[in-house]
Amino acid sequence: MKIATKFFNVVSILFGIVLAAWFTQIDYSDLSFKNNISPYLGIVTALLFIFVMRFAKNNQEKRKK
Repeated sequence: MKIATKFFNVVSILFGIVLAAWFTQIDYSDLSFKNNISPYLGIVTALLFIFVMRFAKNNQEKRKK
């Protein structure tokens, strides 16, 4: 089960990098959805994946006990 925990950690870190990349794509001079819909959706998606990976890791650790 350690492999699964490591996998969840690696995927979370990768999505953290993707999250940082999306923050560089935002047009900070105009924060409207019209200009930034793609970065906003990317940020929300990355945050949700990180949340899911953390939740799955915690669930996996509870199953071990």
